[in-house]
Amino acid sequence: MQRLQLCDLWAKTLDSSSEIYHCLPAHLLDVAAAGLELWERLPRSCRDVASRCWGNEEDAKRTCCFLAAVHDIGKANPFFQTKSRVQAQRLRKLGVQCIGEEPYGHGQATTAAVFHFLMRVEGLPQPRAAAIAKAVGGHHGCFSESLSLHLQNLATEPWISLIQECWTLLRDLFQPSLHPMVDAPRFHELLAWLAGFVSVSDWIGSHREMVGWCQRLQDPQSHLRAAREVARKLLDGFGWPYPVPTPVVEVSRLLPPSASPNSLQRRAEQLGPMAKLSLVEAPMGCGKTEASLALAEPHRSKGGGIYFALPTRATANGLCGRVEAYLRIVQGSEPGLRVRLIHGDSWASWDAGSKDPEAEDWFAGRKRALLWPYGVGTIDQALVSVLQARHHFVRLFALAGKTVVLDEVHAYDVYMSELIVRLLQWLKALNCQVVVLSATLPSHRREALLQA
Repeated sequence: MQRLQLCDLWAKTLDSSSEIYHCLPAHLLDVAAAGLELWERLPRSCRDVASRCWGNEEDAKRTCCFLAAVHDIGKANPFFQTKSRVQAQRLRKLGVQCIGEEPYGHGQATTAAVFHFLMRVEGLPQPRAAAIAKAVGGHHGCFSESLSLHLQNLATEPWISLIQECWTLLRDLFQPSLHPMVDAPRFHELLAWLAGFVSVSDWIGSHREMVGWCQRLQDPQSHLRAAREVARKLLDGFGWPYPVPTPVVEVSRLLPPSASPNSLQRRAEQLGPMAKLSLVEAPMGCGKTEASLALAEPHRSKGGGIYFALPTRATANGLCGRVEAYLRIVQGSEPGLRVRLIHGDSWASWDAGSKDPEAEDWFAGRKRALLWPYGVGTIDQALVSVLQARHHFVRLFALAGKTVVLDEVHAYDVYMSELIVRLLQWLKALNCQVVVLSATLPSHRREALLQA
């Protein structure tokens, strides 16, 4: 009987009755390639959430993409490998026996395997290894608390040797710098970002265009290069832009031709380059929207995105056209970027005449819409990121590094106000600029927002 090889393990199958499969190491490299291309399309303010844990962007990129690669290493287990009847028949000839119904998801198995190798092989402290493992293994939307290889049936042969081989292959390829990451004072702020980065890389790397049904991996480096080229074309097809810095536009250009900036808008323009959190209190009709754009403009000019969060779908619909007009002004001769309307009915408002329907389809997913650089939507789309909802960390990742404008905060009840406070804490950790717009607030509400 021949020995079970790493490429004998499958990660994707063509369908339940097909013998065609995509081998596990090829899928892991596909997701790493997607991560490398995704990294280039994130604004610097978003990448900096990771980079500040290493002190340089190159180490951050290599390490985060390595961790994205190992996201499915837990598929090297007997439960998963015999889930497919046809693949189980093939693997039985290689000595693999089905040992019953799968008692856990492969995300749990990945969490246990990554924890084991980070701690036992890489020498990371147990709490930090556990935190990273949970972030990586949580790519199906929630985090696993099980860290034992024995509970996952992975401590036996040939599984532990196959996982070790896979880990070594990826480690040699990416040369991750794991220790600077865990020694960083802002390590825990990175974990939600990392979980989101891994999940989005997996979604891209699992796209039908990325799956080449590779059953034998001859040269990992060549496969990675080819997969990255596919990922680049795929994201181009989605319409996912690279961040393009442009000059800062004066607030006077954001107003109608006959209007002049008022004192509020001029003050916002002065504070924009240094403002991380701005609280603008003024009655309706005083030009708060233009003031928020003036505050956001220096950040936007460096490639950062914007999300306007409003209390209702109707107010979001009303603002979308104004923000689109703003983008036409500030982008000048650069390729135009659309504004996405992001709420429960927004699918009906997205231009069906878009040049590339694939972009519409991909970003229309309710978990993916916030990834678009410029959005106008309801505040619940952002608040879900601080609730115990599946893939809440993807929404945090999508907001990272953006300017987030919270409009009409005086309109929310006590429960929503507490969620906004929690959201502000996360937005600070994720290197966001925040603009809060409101009519007059009670002093205790104002203080709570500023302290958050």
